[in-house]
Amino acid sequence: MHKLFFIGGAKGVGKTSLTNNISADLKLSRLETGKLLTDYRANEQAISFEDYITKRILDNDNNIILDTHFAQYSPYAKESMPFQRGLDKENLLRLADGFDISLCLLEVNPEELLKRRLADSKIRVLEPALISEELEFNRRASSLYSAELGIPIFEVQNNDFNQTIIKLKKWINLHESL
Repeated sequence: MHKLFFIGGAKGVGKTSLTNNISADLKLSRLETGKLLTDYRANEQAISFEDYITKRILDNDNNIILDTHFAQYSPYAKESMPFQRGLDKENLLRLADGFDISLCLLEVNPEELLKRRLADSKIRVLEPALISEELEFNRRASSLYSAELGIPIFEVQNNDFNQTIIKLKKWINLHESL
């Protein structure tokens, strides 16, 4: 059975840079939910976005690293938002039927995340309380995924890019050998 490595977390924690680097080095297919959303909107799909993501993943016949958000959160948030997970339970379980799933929650502290966002040209939430909320929403959603799949979450603090790459590669290599 092929492997599916979820690398998830809030916007700006380093998912895209890390997964680009790791997927190239380990020769894994890579999907990014942000780019899938752009494709989805451009092609006016007749199915839900969650179904679209699930279909795109299931269409792969190799090991995949998925750059994702465990929780949905608008980059335009001006006030607290209701909690909403990124992928519903039904689609998560469909993926588990087709792949051996491993979960990684990538984190940074709120102050560092604000600093990264201020240096980034992308539209991001900059209010400290909302950054903390977004981080918490990703923790909560990753815990739901973990409970529903019955698997642990590998949590990584991305304080040092090179050290984080080493940790993630070891984690992936361990799971690929199981």
